Amino acid sequence: MGVDEPTVRFGDVSGSTFAVGSHARAETHHHAHPREQAEDQELLEAIRRLRAELAGRPESPAIAGINEAVDEAEEEITRTGRAGDDRRARLRDSLRSAEGVTTWISAAATVAAMLGIGGA
Repeated sequence: MGVDEPTVRFGDVSGSTFAVGSHARAETHHHAHPREQAEDQELLEAIRRLRAELAGRPESPAIAGINEAVDEAEEEITRTGRAGDDRRARLRDSLRSAEGVTTWISAAATVAAMLGIGGA
């Protein structure tokens, strides 16, 4: 290595994309399993049906909690192609805390069933 050449050192790097050099190009590709992609797309469709059914309903703390969890899950699936475990848990918890909602809103029952909530 010549005296005028820069030194590049990488420490512990995980889940990152970077490029070094004047003609370097960084690309990141995340691939989900096709079954997971299909499940997340089905969940996204069910979430959108739930949102439509909640529209116009009287606001309550339970409905507000579901709306917030639905917004977050929809945004994550749209942005990344999947709903992470934390996002699914939050959505699951919001539906569990509003148990009565899943009995009178069919889309809520569908989303609850997709998330493994029994009795919905």
